[in-house]
Amino acid sequence: MQIIFGEPPEGLSEKYIVLELDTIQYTKDSDPITAYCVISGEQVALEEVSLLKQYAKTHHALMNNYRKQNWNFCEQAIDSLKGKFKGEMDSFYNVLKLRIQKHKKEFLGNDWDGVLKYC
Repeated sequence: MQIIFGEPPEGLSEKYIVLELDTIQYTKDSDPITAYCVISGEQVALEEVSLLKQYAKTHHALMNNYRKQNWNFCEQAIDSLKGKFKGEMDSFYNVLKLRIQKHKKEFLGNDWDGVLKYC
């Protein structure tokens, strides 16, 4: 798996599966940067190639629901995605699930946008 910080180059998603990871803000004065991973068909079991678009769609819905604090959907999506993409995304899903368990105990507010802030 390759990771890209910032917008992926134009046309990349036509050849590869590009999945959003986290959006990160390093300083108060900096703009948030989104990280993406790039997965090629070679990184997937042959029997899963036809399902890649569905997995990517589920991952996209996961990230949208994460920002909406729809934790139950996120946990179910993570459970369904673990092991997909030949396990390449499992470490991200494990971290995200732990983060969600922590967020469920907190009040994040309606203005929470899911950005990881290191400032």
